Amino acid sequence: MRRQLAELGEDVGTFGERLFSGPTPWSKIRQAQKMLRLGERYTPARLNAACRRALAVDLVDVRRLERILIEALEEEATPVTTLVAIPPGRFVRPGAVFAIAVNTSNGGLS
Repeated sequence: MRRQLAELGEDVGTFGERLFSGPTPWSKIRQAQKMLRLGERYTPARLNAACRRALAVDLVDVRRLERILIEALEEEATPVTTLVAIPPGRFVRPGAVFAIAVNTSNGGLS
């Protein structure tokens, strides 16, 4: 199965290796067979691109891989997240505003 998956593409082979890497690889045979059928149905090139996208986000799930192919998300650009600086609040006050002044002349607070 690993050899057959690797023949479909480099990323398909990597996905297959990750799929079989658990403690019970024989329990993943049906999922690997489904991947082979996906390669026949959607072409090996699309399956390889879908596996590349799934592996980019550490997703090793054949059902979700199938959804990527059904919805044609394999060629969609991967969103790039950028950090945006949050502007200071509108009512930001300096810390000295909250300081309590002690008036020692009358023995209490002012």
